Amino acid sequence: MASKNIRQKLIELQGETDESAIIVGDINTPLSEMYRSSRQKISKDIVELNSTINQQDIIDIYRLLHPTTAEYTFFS
Repeated sequence: MASKNIRQKLIELQGETDESAIIVGDINTPLSEMYRSSRQKISKDIVELNSTINQQDIIDIYRLLHPTTAEYTFFS
């Protein structure tokens, strides 16, 4: 699953970055309940990815600035 690969990459990057590093990207995974439909289940991979993000003190700048806005960075 993609979230498992992203988690692994974040773990690898942890040893190569310092506290001033900026990691940019769009992981296309609904990490927040805000982005999930009521039918979507929270997979073990997503729980582990969220845990890794929290342990590494990674900040989602968009979510920090817009804590309640349910918008996407991609739409069609």
